[in-house]
Formats: sequence, structure tokens, C-alpha cells
Amino acid sequence: EGLCDIYKELGRAGMCKECKGYPRHREDYGDLWEWTLSLSCPEAARIILQDAGQGTWQEGTLSGQRSQRASLPAGNVPNRAGQGEPPVDERVLADLEKLRGTMACLIRERSASWGQRLAQMLVLAHDFQRHWDEARKKGACGTGTERSQWAEKLSQRYLARDNAERFRQRMEGFGGQEREKALRMAAWMRLTGRLEPVLPGWGKKLERMCRRLYHTQDMDGQQRIRREFQAKAAGLGQAWENLALYFINTYVLGAAYDGDVYGKAKFVAFSVMMIREWCLFRYCLTGEVTMQTITEAAYRYSREVENS
Repeated sequence: EGLCDIYKELGRAGMCKECKGYPRHREDYGDLWEWTLSLSCPEAARIILQDAGQGTWQEGTLSGQRSQRASLPAGNVPNRAGQGEPPVDERVLADLEKLRGTMACLIRERSASWGQRLAQMLVLAHDFQRHWDEARKKGACGTGTERSQWAEKLSQRYLARDNAERFRQRMEGFGGQEREKALRMAAWMRLTGRLEPVLPGWGKKLERMCRRLYHTQDMDGQQRIRREFQAKAAGLGQAWENLALYFINTYVLGAAYDGDVYGKAKFVAFSVMMIREWCLFRYCLTGEVTMQTITEAAYRYSREVENS
């Protein structure tokens, strides 16, 4: 019934270390190790979305080993720095941790609309990336100091008490572009549907979603359904927040290896938006949005896209 052939024939003893550890995943950042759960596992997805701690890390140091921070124990995952990537710069890591913490605070800020929270997270990452790139162009000398200063300034600016209202006013000029938004979502969905499928029917599923969401009714009808969906989904706010926090916690520190923190932030927003569209499609069919709706959409997206 879809189980791994190795597991069916040989059992757990025949599986490799990576598979034995799944759905636990470890990332190695030098002196910092982080363990998380993988969203692509249905049970892990349920745990992640219902997590009352909302992605809070459990911290500790393992005696006789390097300093580590972990949420759950995991299988043996190779050190990325040992796979041809340069060692992690501890100063870069500290700045990215500050940035990640600020992103998480913005996602949890319930005085702002959901769309605004994602937008603030994106613009924060864009600003950080711009200053980081400018500092790197000047050469190694002073780069760390300038980046750290900007990390602190941006954190203070975006967490200021009046920032949400100022940002809301700035966003007003982007309203009224529903047709462009629909065209972009349809294009992204078709692009995602061309990935090599993990399970049969992935591409056909996304084609059905495209037709139902963007091509079977006019723009007024689309907006009416979206308003109904948002009202229904409002009671599941913590699940949506946990979903965004999962992608933030999993990917942002990876910029310590490739320097692309803005790309990580865009993947966070893209993933959350795609999963919401999947839930919107289910709402069109059933008229309901439940925790099970989000959980299924999340682990199936993760399985086909995140684990591709």
C-alpha cells in the first residue's frame, strides 16, 4: 500500500540511516546542530500544525560533544560542510538567527492581516539581503560588523510598535490587482505540476485545481469564494502560523552556506501560498476548512515539492 519495497522485504533493519531517522531531520551548522520534523510525514505534519509552542526550540548542550540545539533526536545526517561546502561563519549564523527570530515574531503578529505578515517577512529578508550584498562588495574587511549592525537595526525597525500600521498603509497601493494575482498563482501551480512526481497523479491534480480556482468563474466569483474561505479559515490561525514557522525554522539558516536569505524567504511565502490554494480548492469542493484539510495539503505539498 505504498510502503517502501526495502521495508516490506527486509524490515527496519534493511533501511539506510537517512530512512531510519525519517521524519526526523538534522541540519549541521558547525557548533550548532538543529533537529526538526519533516512536514512530508502525515503524523509529523499533524504535530507541527498543532504545536502549542509554535516552533519554540528546546536548547541544550550534549556533554563531551559540540554545542547543540535540538527539538527531537534524529538519524545520522552528514555534515554539509564536509560535503564540499565551506565551514559556517559563526558571526553570519548569529545574524541569521536574529533575522529568523524577527521573521517568527512578524508571523505571530495577529494585529496584522495574514497577507501583510507574509509581506513584512519578505521585505525584511529583502532589506537584510540588500545590505548583506552591499557589505560583501566592499570586501571581507568590516563585513561582519556592518551585517550585524544592520541585523540589529532591521530587527528593531520591524518590531517597532507602529511598524505594522505604517506597513499596512504602504501596502494599500498594491490592492485591486486580483486578476494579476490569479494569473501568477495559476502559473506557479502549473510550474510546480511539472516537477517529477513522487506519487502518480500530481500534475493532473494541479491542473484540476487550476481549472476550478481560476478558469471556471469570473473574477467577482473568485473573490467571493476567497472571502468565504478566509472567514472559514480564520479560526485556524495558529495552524497557518505554525506552517510558516516550520518553513522559516527549516530554511533560513541555510543562507549561512549560500548567502541567499531572500530566496529562502520567498520559498517560505511560496509554500504557504500554495498550501492555502490547495485548501481553497478543497473548500470549493466541500465547503469546509478543517485542521485535517490543512494537514493533508501540507504533507502532500511537502512530499511533492519540498522533498523533490
